[in-house]
Amino acid sequence: MIAFVGSLYGNAIRSNYSFLQVWDIQNVFLLLLGFPFLFLQTKAGLPNLWDAIVPNKQRLLSPAFIGAIFGILDIIVIKIILHPEPYTELSPFLQPFPYSGFLYSSGAFEIEVFYRLIPLTIILLVGKWVAKGKYFQACFWTGAVLTALREPLKQLPGEGKGLIIYSLITGFL
Repeated sequence: MIAFVGSLYGNAIRSNYSFLQVWDIQNVFLLLLGFPFLFLQTKAGLPNLWDAIVPNKQRLLSPAFIGAIFGILDIIVIKIILHPEPYTELSPFLQPFPYSGFLYSSGAFEIEVFYRLIPLTIILLVGKWVAKGKYFQACFWTGAVLTALREPLKQLPGEGKGLIIYSLITGFL
């Protein structure tokens, strides 16, 4: 819903900003590809999203607090340390508020669906199937490491990317 509203809002204000990044409505529908994988989480060996044994404080407040700490640190590093002089305009990687909340939330959903939910669920289902789950832990940790590396590796500059990725995965760096 956030991605859908953000797409509508972004298209409405697109003409006001030359650098605005707007999700097309097709991107919103692509997120729906992850929906069936939500129902496979328990079968894959992952806990349910709203498992009753996990208290809401641990599920909601702790991540919000940790996120706020990282946000504050990000502001300190970017604004105070790296760029103390005032901005005359928004950098191309920044988006105007309140639209930025919709865009960045939608991007977080995209990363979770395509970088973690779908691949990790498939890896864990295969891990349960291969040798009747004998290698499930190895599949889990391999999947966890590879899905965690995917997003940062995608941001590396083009030249030498293959060598760096290979080095990181094999441990030769």
